[in-house]
Amino acid sequence: MAWRRRFGLAMVAVGASIMLLVPLARWHVQAESSSPSERSDARPDLVTGAQGAFPAPLGTTAPLAPDHVARPTTTNDAMVHGLGIRATDTGVRAVNLRTGKQYWRYERRSKGVWYPWVEVSERTVVVWFSDGRITAVDLRTGKPLWHKRSRLAVSERTRLGRIVGGQVVTEVPGGVSAFAERDGRTLWTARPRGSRGDGTCDETPVRAVHAFPDHLSTVMVSCDTLTTRKQRIDPDEESPEIEVDADKSFGILLGVDNRTGDVLWQRRSGADEEFGKGDDNTLVALDPYGSTPRIDLLDVDRAGASRRAGITVKEEWLSAAGDGVVVSTIDPEVYAFDSNTLLSVHDTQDGRLLWKLPAPSRQVYGHPVVADGRVYVVRQADLVYGDVHDLSDADLLVLDARTGRPLHTVRLPALAKPKKAGSSTVLDLHVGDGVVRVRWAGGEKDLFLVTDRPLRPVPRLPG
Repeated sequence: MAWRRRFGLAMVAVGASIMLLVPLARWHVQAESSSPSERSDARPDLVTGAQGAFPAPLGTTAPLAPDHVARPTTTNDAMVHGLGIRATDTGVRAVNLRTGKQYWRYERRSKGVWYPWVEVSERTVVVWFSDGRITAVDLRTGKPLWHKRSRLAVSERTRLGRIVGGQVVTEVPGGVSAFAERDGRTLWTARPRGSRGDGTCDETPVRAVHAFPDHLSTVMVSCDTLTTRKQRIDPDEESPEIEVDADKSFGILLGVDNRTGDVLWQRRSGADEEFGKGDDNTLVALDPYGSTPRIDLLDVDRAGASRRAGITVKEEWLSAAGDGVVVSTIDPEVYAFDSNTLLSVHDTQDGRLLWKLPAPSRQVYGHPVVADGRVYVVRQADLVYGDVHDLSDADLLVLDARTGRPLHTVRLPALAKPKKAGSSTVLDLHVGDGVVRVRWAGGEKDLFLVTDRPLRPVPRLPG
């Protein structure tokens, strides 16, 4: 009996040690939508759950007078309800933006899982994994809500879905499907009419989804047909034939009834054409590599998408659209993709110019954002000049979207000049949840968070 007591005490000690090492995490085996063989080989997922109280949002609208600048302790893919969300190597984590501390974490423990792709709504975080699994995580609790299996796998270059209007719209073989955001129910499936004899596309990466009135969603997909053809190694000689890829790709804009999945209409577009929502009945379409680059303002309803007006532009002209305006920073009189020296705003109804604001000499504009009837943009030094050694005069501007009237200006802290810099080395913005996030364009590191109310002070720079 004594050895049993000693053994029991030892087990209690070991259990206590394990609890100290993993105080808040629990191991969660996901069996839903998996075969018995997958379940027997699967390693459990790590689900920490919420650690602390659910933070309040930093704001209910875009900041009106963002005066307070903080240097974030983490970099995030999205910000919502006071949380910063970012994909990890094998999952996703949420960080409290006020404290910088982890709020929850969800990780896959299976081999061969990488490149997770994350989309975020006000209530849900959806993660696409490289092995084809889709997992929805509750924003508040950090616990999985549902799982789906897909034959398609996310890669470094593919974005497989979007969350719009309570629906997770994602690529499936030959089409797109929508799942209910909170419980994963399949709501509908739509398949575009492609260019092949069987009327399908081999792959349909989802590029954009927008919800419109009267139960209409527009879904922009790339219709990719994957084929091979035989070709001689040397056409001038009797050489053996080999199979080579002859892939084709073009864009398809679908008008879908978001209750049934019925395809109401579809519109073929260029492979690189971009679509943004201008207002509740307008899509803003730009094909930057068309024979005559222009922005088309499309009337959108259940009957179709028809061109209402257009704006003749230069390559890469479109910068942002929303709230009834189209915004660009490219000067049409200076043909260059990095001639970002003129902020101009057009009306989405008829394409007329509403206002424009030239940048001062040797200054350029960063990438603008339209939110809550305001334009947010950084005006900064043009880093193409050799005598500009740092970025010490960058101003975050807040302007009325319809009139261009200045609403607020705040000077950003100085930044070191990147090693490779030019006129296109500008600051990019994301606006949401009461905060403006600042990054270098094309960069992945958050530089500043700017809010109406203090978040955290900016550390004093050396010297």
